[in-house]
Amino acid sequence: LLETVQDDHFIEQKKSLENLYTVFGWETITENEETYLLNYLDTLLYSSSKITDFWDYEKGPTTKTIILDQAAHLYYKNGQLAKAYLLHNNLEKLIRTASLPLVNDLIDLHSKTKNPLEDFLVNNAIASNTQLWYYNNTNYSVKDFLYYAKGVYYLQTGEPEKAQEWLAASTLGTKSRKYYYGSEFIDDYAQYQNDKVEEFEGIPNDIFSNNISECFECQMNDVMEDKVYLAAIFDFIPKYMSHNDLANTLLKLDSLTTHPTQWKKKVAHYLLGNYYFNVSNTGYFRGILNESTGNCCDYHYRGFRWDTSKVVTASELIDKGVGYNLQNISNWRKMYHRLADLAYHQYNQVLAISTDDELNARCLYMMAKCELNDFYNNEQMEYGGYDGEVDSISQNYKKSFSRLKTEYRHTNFNEWILRECKFYSYYCSL
Repeated sequence: LLETVQDDHFIEQKKSLENLYTVFGWETITENEETYLLNYLDTLLYSSSKITDFWDYEKGPTTKTIILDQAAHLYYKNGQLAKAYLLHNNLEKLIRTASLPLVNDLIDLHSKTKNPLEDFLVNNAIASNTQLWYYNNTNYSVKDFLYYAKGVYYLQTGEPEKAQEWLAASTLGTKSRKYYYGSEFIDDYAQYQNDKVEEFEGIPNDIFSNNISECFECQMNDVMEDKVYLAAIFDFIPKYMSHNDLANTLLKLDSLTTHPTQWKKKVAHYLLGNYYFNVSNTGYFRGILNESTGNCCDYHYRGFRWDTSKVVTASELIDKGVGYNLQNISNWRKMYHRLADLAYHQYNQVLAISTDDELNARCLYMMAKCELNDFYNNEQMEYGGYDGEVDSISQNYKKSFSRLKTEYRHTNFNEWILRECKFYSYYCSL
């Protein structure tokens, strides 16, 4: 029917429909189809020899949008994750997905001999024209970012040895960058300039401290009070760290946990517990492992929903092949990495070998904070919406409070935390 249209007034519309019908006739996309796709997309993606932001869908023509959607769908359906992703997303969104198969496929695509379409996608994978402000305008390549993303993935899974392997090979992984903490709202650089914030030239060693007061907008020095990490035995911890420095520090602490001297083992476990809780999604340094430069705001770290259905994450969607394509995959960012569970395990290791009741009491309090983290994430509670009530559900997350109350009520820490923590004082009053 389209062939019967000969009116010159409809030449452009006819060509658009021919392209649509061609692409929707494909079952797979091989190099032949990519040659066709590149020629067509090249016309749309460039204007006056200047690249447009072709990830900004709202400004794109309808035909382009449909073709990109369908091509990305075919890539996704056939397991070609990297190209499905790059048709809609720049690399800087990759950290949010926490998907190892996607990162690996992107690394494979980058390292192979590429045809013109693949070369085009990879070369334009960094955000359009400018680096994102929270990477401090570091000059980095696609390879740098992919290696960094894989290293961050392993930091989020608590595997520093694997993380170090990739971070050490990345400019982003080895260079310290600025972080801005202690602000009520830091989502972009303009707001950073207008807010009074605490600026760090890297990941601060206070990440191995712990806090009693829950105050994300407070300055770090006002809340991170524990100073064990400053002991001489830990002089290998830099004041400020890159992600690679952090991975190396975690490995050194891990090695101390097997030291024949008991007190060295227990304090190493203690600092690891502090670290893993601090980088959990209810810890003061939440966001410092990924692309965020601050710990604001709850909606970046907790899924706000009106129902109690299980959260679906980007990595789960990709693992199951769910969805039409990967256009909005970063909207399903993974916020919960169960890092507080790793912290709980480390604190528990301290209790297993320590005879210091004051330290043990503090560990139990931190374990209670880990249980509260599980409560918020597993029971789908809005963060900050819990008032400390002990009912049939929340009592399952009060085991450490129970031990602190019964086994360590004689300690100075217990007496102090009764005054400082309303949740605990309420629990003890029951």
